[in-house]
Amino acid sequence: MRDQLGVPYRMLGSHVDVTARKLMEDELRDSRRRLQDLSRQLIVTQENERRHLARELHDEIGQSLTGIRLNLKAMLLATGSPNLSLVNETMVIVDQTLEQVRRLALDLRPSMLDDIGLIAALRWCLDCQAKIVGFAAQFLTDELFPGASKDMETACFRVAQESLTNIARHAKARHVRLELRTSESEWVLLVIDDGVGF
Repeated sequence: MRDQLGVPYRMLGSHVDVTARKLMEDELRDSRRRLQDLSRQLIVTQENERRHLARELHDEIGQSLTGIRLNLKAMLLATGSPNLSLVNETMVIVDQTLEQVRRLALDLRPSMLDDIGLIAALRWCLDCQAKIVGFAAQFLTDELFPGASKDMETACFRVAQESLTNIARHAKARHVRLELRTSESEWVLLVIDDGVGF
């Protein structure tokens, strides 16, 4: 406060102690960071388990079913086989089961995602759904697509896979376009269809 000449003669002030609020903000920030770390670890663990299960399905169960099929074929070719129709029917069941095991293994974790990368895995996923459902598929991406972390590629693949599965199940789409673009700071994944929507 100043007198009539402008000379200060009194000072008024107040203060608010924001220490507790700042501590809570810091704790909240740390908590978010820990949650993000846990979420990342969970995704990595899930993907490792998917990879393990996919290998087991393909290697162990697939080999056993192939052995059963070969034995059935040998029985079929043997002279005097007691029930050819039963052997043929069993071979068809084994073939169908082998195909289901292969599909499950690929859905769990396509090895091409690890072997030849995200772009090839996305093309494969789109083409597989197009063949099964019967829609026209188009895949667009930047010519020189930069690599990224395995976590980023896995997340991108899972989003595309889930989107394409939903289109196959619900959309009744005739045309589906998958686009993967990059800018300096982000990736953009677009899955566009002409289906019926929600």
